[in-house]
Amino acid sequence: MRSKIKILDCTLRDGGYYNNWNFENSIVKNYINFINSSRVDIVELGFRFLNKSKYYGRYSFITDKDIRKLRVSNKKKIAIMINASDLISDQKEHLKIFLNKKKNSPVEFVRIAVHFHEVEKIIKFLNQIKKLGYKVIVNLMQASNKKETLFRDVINKIKKTKCVSVLYFADSLGCMKPEDIKIVTNILKKYWKKDIGFHAHDNMNLAFANTVQAIKQGVTWLDSTINGMGRGAGNLPTELLIPYYYKNKLNVYEHNSFNNITMLFKKKLKKKYNWGYSYYYLLGAQNNLHPTFIQSILAENKYDNNEIINIINSLKKFELSSFNKSFLKKIFEENENFANCDNAKNIFKNKKVLIVSQGNKEIKNIKKIIKFIRKNMPIVINLNINTLIPEKFVNYYIASNKNRIILDFPKYTKLKKKLIAPKKFLEKICNTSKINLFNYGVRYKKSKFDGYAKYCEIESKLVLAYALGFVKASGSKKIYLAGFDGYNEKKLNLQSQDVVRNFIK
Repeated sequence: MRSKIKILDCTLRDGGYYNNWNFENSIVKNYINFINSSRVDIVELGFRFLNKSKYYGRYSFITDKDIRKLRVSNKKKIAIMINASDLISDQKEHLKIFLNKKKNSPVEFVRIAVHFHEVEKIIKFLNQIKKLGYKVIVNLMQASNKKETLFRDVINKIKKTKCVSVLYFADSLGCMKPEDIKIVTNILKKYWKKDIGFHAHDNMNLAFANTVQAIKQGVTWLDSTINGMGRGAGNLPTELLIPYYYKNKLNVYEHNSFNNITMLFKKKLKKKYNWGYSYYYLLGAQNNLHPTFIQSILAENKYDNNEIINIINSLKKFELSSFNKSFLKKIFEENENFANCDNAKNIFKNKKVLIVSQGNKEIKNIKKIIKFIRKNMPIVINLNINTLIPEKFVNYYIASNKNRIILDFPKYTKLKKKLIAPKKFLEKICNTSKINLFNYGVRYKKSKFDGYAKYCEIESKLVLAYALGFVKASGSKKIYLAGFDGYNEKKLNLQSQDVVRNFIK
């Protein structure tokens, strides 16, 4: 069995999900040098997508001309991957935009990534690829949690073509365990007598264990990438697979080569894109979420631990084994920082609200303001911490500007009245457990002004905008302002006027 094992490195293909297949030439040169001197058997150099995007690099549509320039050793076999969805959507029903005849191409293997429900639709293309002279590999995606009857049906359809050399199964969601690998391989061997391949994902930190199990089960084609670079949590590292497989047969030069390429990828790529196993990928895998959901959430780089878990919990309520960008955007909007916020909806319904600013400390109208409060009994909201109005007349304090919060936070624990503020801002500065807090969220968005139950969307970072958004959500019937006698800076005065005008609109 050992003599039949084939190691396929797909770094430039699977790793491209992090950098849009834009690999620097210097990195690729070092990578190819490593491949040429390593015990990798096949190198998969990228995709051939149907639509070329200006945002995607050359390895999203790697041409034969580009491949020749890479100077891959003649001892290595070259593969590329095509998505079944691209073949199916090609209304002209030909492969000319994807493939030349094999005699004019350095590519030997063409791998088709296909979902189970797409297999019947690509049968004719498998035959066409074979007729062009290529060896055909079928990669069954999302092979977890599938019934034997489904495997049997799709395998029988593939077998009838008599043109597929290797049948892969992929743990696309990263949710499989060694016992699952055993079950799937036993099913595959029951209906498929040719080579079987396995593509592992490391969402549950089981890529290595699953691959070892696959080898024990007789799987002969194994995927890996440098440093595990790949979609979501990534793949099985090539530098882990080869030493395991060849054990003590590696020489000092090979070990140095592994170390050099690994350090290069860590320094140049992993530090920037930060793929790899994490608790979030584990949680996603356990709930059968497509790993790109988790990858996209982490790429936002603005959510804390609780917010990420809240978003994942929202996603897991739906069957999302396929990535849906627009759906994720909707979940972001619904969950961004606000899942654990307090609900301000209609808490001041039909009541009057007075918003009080600091104003001039020597303001002469303070007695008139207090008289107004006693007469009209409004809900009094004090912007930030000021002494203009005695605390006994204040119902709430409110703060949202980060710079002002840094100045005032030592006073928050001494307040006898509630403080309305975004908890996410306070947590980064102080311990919120001793603050009587009404956690109301905020999202800063250009040309936007609205107040919702748990957050407001505003453009200005002035606390007045935040307060008006909150009051709008509260259901107040009338809003009064006091202490707004202007700033020394003309710019701030203009900003305040814009806030009021936008709110009125």
